[in-house]
Amino acid sequence: MTTIKILLRPSLVSVLVATTALGGCKLSALDLTPPRVIQLSCSSTSATPQAPMVLILDSGQASVVWVNRPSARAGKLEVEANLYRLDFPSIAGAGRLQAVINRYDGRMALSGPGTDVAGAGQPQMSCEVQPVQPKV
Repeated sequence: MTTIKILLRPSLVSVLVATTALGGCKLSALDLTPPRVIQLSCSSTSATPQAPMVLILDSGQASVVWVNRPSARAGKLEVEANLYRLDFPSIAGAGRLQAVINRYDGRMALSGPGTDVAGAGQPQMSCEVQPVQPKV
């Protein structure tokens, strides 16, 4: 019995040391959730230069607004572990537009009427986070 207790003590000490060392590292659920409101500027990665899309995503309201259009276009936002899914419903003069944005590398793929460029499939865009600017 004495031998068993001696063999267990070093492992218990190492467990206590490891637990104490990691005690200061607390992973909160807030660390895994996206920021509530962010502004993205998304530019085309194609050779044809286009004006960037400026989007404001509000995960608290599950909404997205495309703000740099003549009239802002509102849509729905779904937040997944690695993705933002955007869905802009049809409005007068514009069909339904959907987009998927990778939360970590900023790549965006668009789908909807008029987004298929010469049979090339979904256009790719690259998004960067910007400070949220008040609308003037």
